[in-house]
Amino acid sequence: MGLFKTRRLSKTYGHGDNRVVALKAADIALPKTGFIGIEGESGSGKSTLLNLLARFEKPSGGVIGFKGKNLAKMNSSQELGYRQHSVGLVFQHYNLLEDKTLLDNIAFPLVLSGVSPKEARAKARNLANGILNENLLDKKPSECSGGEKQRAALLRALIIEPEAIFADEPTGALDEDNAIKVMELLKEASTKRLIVVVSHNHGLLSKYAERILNIASGMVSGGKEKTDPGPLAKGHGSSWWIGEGMREAKRSGRRLLSCFAACLIGFSSLLCSAAFFLGYKPCLHEERIRSLDAGVATVSYERSVSTDDSLLSLVVQERPSFDSVYGALSSLSSFSIENDYSFLLPSSVEFRLSGEAGEAELVPVASLNSKYAQALLNEGSLPNDDLASCLVNEAFVDKYGSDSLGRSLLIQAGGNYTGEGWEKDIDLELSMLIEGVVDEFAFLNSPRIYYSYSAFEEFAASLVMYGGKEKGVTLQELCKNALPTSFYSNYQYRVFVNEEQDLQPFFEILHSYSEEDAPLAFTSRAFLSYTSFADLSSALSSCLTLFLGIELLFVGSVIVLSVLSLFASSRKTMAIMMALGAKKVPVIGCFAIPNFLMIGVAAILSVPLAIGLIKGLNFGFQSFFGLHSLLRLGSGGIYSLIWVALGSVVLIFFLVSFVSLALAFRKLNLSKEMRDE
Repeated sequence: MGLFKTRRLSKTYGHGDNRVVALKAADIALPKTGFIGIEGESGSGKSTLLNLLARFEKPSGGVIGFKGKNLAKMNSSQELGYRQHSVGLVFQHYNLLEDKTLLDNIAFPLVLSGVSPKEARAKARNLANGILNENLLDKKPSECSGGEKQRAALLRALIIEPEAIFADEPTGALDEDNAIKVMELLKEASTKRLIVVVSHNHGLLSKYAERILNIASGMVSGGKEKTDPGPLAKGHGSSWWIGEGMREAKRSGRRLLSCFAACLIGFSSLLCSAAFFLGYKPCLHEERIRSLDAGVATVSYERSVSTDDSLLSLVVQERPSFDSVYGALSSLSSFSIENDYSFLLPSSVEFRLSGEAGEAELVPVASLNSKYAQALLNEGSLPNDDLASCLVNEAFVDKYGSDSLGRSLLIQAGGNYTGEGWEKDIDLELSMLIEGVVDEFAFLNSPRIYYSYSAFEEFAASLVMYGGKEKGVTLQELCKNALPTSFYSNYQYRVFVNEEQDLQPFFEILHSYSEEDAPLAFTSRAFLSYTSFADLSSALSSCLTLFLGIELLFVGSVIVLSVLSLFASSRKTMAIMMALGAKKVPVIGCFAIPNFLMIGVAAILSVPLAIGLIKGLNFGFQSFFGLHSLLRLGSGGIYSLIWVALGSVVLIFFLVSFVSLALAFRKLNLSKEMRDE
């Protein structure tokens, strides 16, 4: 009874005028055992018939019967079993896996079917006994002769004990002696199975073949035999592809290293960008109060005054009612509203530091020795609340030297003040010892000197400026009675927030009164720095959105190109594996695994690299634009978001890598790839 039977089998290529008929209505019957030869001129359809029988191609018409079953109706499991157990393949140019030894090449079909590598090698060694020298088994194909490689290819086909072996020009690349050895092996194997050999060598075929089919212009001439139905074997899977993936990683080191480097740079920059993009708002929210004068503001009432015969209007600042200011701050737990006498000491003053001239901001605070001042203290100690001591910030030390601590400042201040029927020039000279340096939010930082406002208020209340009819007039009273036309005038209140827990709510109040039509006008140096940096950060984050997109496109492109490069360099190897019975997905997997590993390792290592970069930026920008306080991996929920985002990106790139390879596989034509040169 027969093994194969075809009925009106045909195969055409192309369409229209380019249509080529490779096989026409062929009726062929092949026995279970024996040596069948197929001959014909080049292009007659010999290889096409073999490709159809091997399931490398699908017929355009007709039926191929195998054990009475239609090969065209096989499911994927049956087709896998057909290649793993039923048919073996031998090619003119061997199609051995070049990175494996001859022994591993012979054993590989067994490994694909689930046999352990150790057991498969043992069986391969026994099978090769007497056919290949022992010392050849551990050599790579490139180290062997053509005859040795062809015998190894034949042993690879025999090791699965197939029901049929298809050999396409198995002696075409061999000399006469080696050709005879291979034909002898095939003849011996034909006693237990069907051997189908395509060859141009009529002499060899006529010597060894029991029957010869001739193909001319797609037409087949030869005998017919009946076939009987029988069960089809099912394919089995195994974990062979994991080991192959590891070996592929070693083989493709340079390409994978490029992929790894691109992913590492890409993921690290993505992390740094995401840290800023997701974290700058909450970080800035924390940083905005990290200044000794964060709880200090002035408040006034602004009204517009129109001028005659003009479309222009002027904004006039006036002192608001105490109750309106109190109502605005009533949600805070501890604050004070003070008369504003600080204009006696303007915000920008000239001083002499041990004889050296300088200029700095003079900033009042409620207390120089509060808990918050202690938290911000960088070096030195906190002074008492008096005018004999002061604190400075790091910008002051950077400009005037680290030896500023412990030295005395001599400040010159004052101005011209007028009242009802009087005018007074006031010159003040204060000497303050620098006792400590505070570390604060560095954006828009300038050298600053912090002094106790309560101590200055006491000083102003006690300093008699000139005698009157009933009593002396103090500096404090003088300021209270100054006209608005004076050098400075008392047109506003000064607000001090006394508890650290009230600082964030205080900034929210300042934000709510920052609109143009707000009933009160609050002015805060710390809030101004915060809003300026927030606007700059918002603009930068908008730019980062575009950068993140470009970065993702860059990393994705590198991965896709790496995968396509892998496919281009390994498509022959992939085709051989599939021809020997490997599933498509594991084949894709064994070549995609190294890419997956590189992506995963790069993602893991990008975290410490990103942190290192951020720390480097912290050091380099410590006193420049305040970036040191914002360029960091976020905290709490932001921290989790960054990790989720990175994990999602890595997963997406895993899928991109696998899908790219799968799409490339769709164009993989086994008959074309396995075709001999």
